Amino acid sequence: MASYDSKILRETADALYSRASALIASYAAVGAVVAWVAVYFLEPVILTMLRLPASYSLIPLQLLAAFLAAILGGVWGYGKGLALKLQAQVALCQMKIEQDTRHLEGIERNTNRLEKIEQHVSRSKERPVLASAA
Repeated sequence: MASYDSKILRETADALYSRASALIASYAAVGAVVAWVAVYFLEPVILTMLRLPASYSLIPLQLLAAFLAAILGGVWGYGKGLALKLQAQVALCQMKIEQDTRHLEGIERNTNRLEKIEQHVSRSKERPVLASAA
């Protein structure tokens, strides 16, 4: 049977934070590349729709699309990163709760022992002493 290991929670939280940090840049990069490629492959259609000559360069449009897609991808990655950071914080909170309440088991055991001692003492006071009666 598996037992509790707080190291696993710490490692998981660290991994989630690392992934969250990388998401903004990776989503922004993917967005920029996808937009650049989309405009590149749609170039003939765009030129036809705008009635521009085939020799006209759409590099400024590709750059603009890539820039806007990078911003949108970064925002999306930031949101995903926040969700991962929240998961990490939940794991860390659970670990902290466990650390803060671990001592309560010992207190409960000691309280139970004290109650038994008090019961024993109160019972011994209630019993008459037979030696003094003789």
